[in-house]
Amino acid sequence: MKTILNRALFFAVVWLTVVLCLTKTAVADDLDIDSEDGQSVEIHEALMGFLFANGYDFNKEYYCSNAYKIWGSDVPDNIVFFVFCENRCIGELVYSSRANASSFYQEHCEIVTELANQECPIVACSGKGGGLCIVSSEGSFCLWGEDIIDDSFFNTESLEKCAITIRKKRISFVLYGSRHCQSRLETDESSYLSVPVIANATSPDTEVGLCWLASILSMLQYSNKAYGHTTLSLYYYVKMSVYVQNEPYPRGITPFIEGTFGLFNYPVSFTEAGMTFDSVKTVINTGKPIWVALMTSDLLDAHAVVLCGYRAFSHTGAFFYRYYRLMDPNCTNYVTVSVSGTGTNFTYDNGGTIYSLWTSNYK
Repeated sequence: MKTILNRALFFAVVWLTVVLCLTKTAVADDLDIDSEDGQSVEIHEALMGFLFANGYDFNKEYYCSNAYKIWGSDVPDNIVFFVFCENRCIGELVYSSRANASSFYQEHCEIVTELANQECPIVACSGKGGGLCIVSSEGSFCLWGEDIIDDSFFNTESLEKCAITIRKKRISFVLYGSRHCQSRLETDESSYLSVPVIANATSPDTEVGLCWLASILSMLQYSNKAYGHTTLSLYYYVKMSVYVQNEPYPRGITPFIEGTFGLFNYPVSFTEAGMTFDSVKTVINTGKPIWVALMTSDLLDAHAVVLCGYRAFSHTGAFFYRYYRLMDPNCTNYVTVSVSGTGTNFTYDNGGTIYSLWTSNYK
């Protein structure tokens, strides 16, 4: 497998596994997305919307796995489904009914494909700093986010009690009520900017993630600036070139953010708030990506991404569907998130952590 980490399990996840493995019903394994209960309808609809928003061919057959509870997630009801087409995984749907959030990833699908083909039981869990990892008797695999930390709490017996084999079920394309993904489109508008996917790094001085800087670098390189830089090399350049009083090391605060843009003569305007969907459309349609700062509802965790696209469509007799495309430095591909309502927030469920506050932006 391409990404094989050590045979270790994040402490909190192992603790939860040991404590809760005897209550198998705590795992959302039996949730059937083709049933007509409210949550199943919502998940089915979310899955169809993400497939459509990402341009998948509905003439093919798609399959969805059983649901996996994400152990160690900030939100207790956070679950993940693995989506398949032609016997290979094509993405992961993360869903939380409590946070009213869903996200679609396309990360390290070859790992999920191999585990499914081997019928290897797995557990889904949050990584050290959020994201999603899967654990099996073969080892621990980080799909996105930060790696699982190395410790001695791996317990094979406990793992086997909670691990579930991936089972695939064909997805019906009918969306309940009057909603149908193959019905005639009434509206469909989209715009995607091909910003480069820039990998996150860790500050060598503070050991804190540099998502804020990786997101800036993605915007700079999209505008043909800062080529040749990595997140870490840009960190050293900013450390040497941007002076902020009483701040010896660059971090994600306004003087360093604006100073980094300024080093490359990249003009930005700052807003200490989120944006409405229509405002995002206006900016993206001019060809400019948006630097986005997100926080959790308890204000204890922050993350930076680049908002680089949108899609909005409706079907005959259906509600309006809205999506953002994000460049997350913790991922290797773009992420699609659903957007509800007309407010200035959107909720980003990254598996282990849910960011529900859009606190500021540069555009």
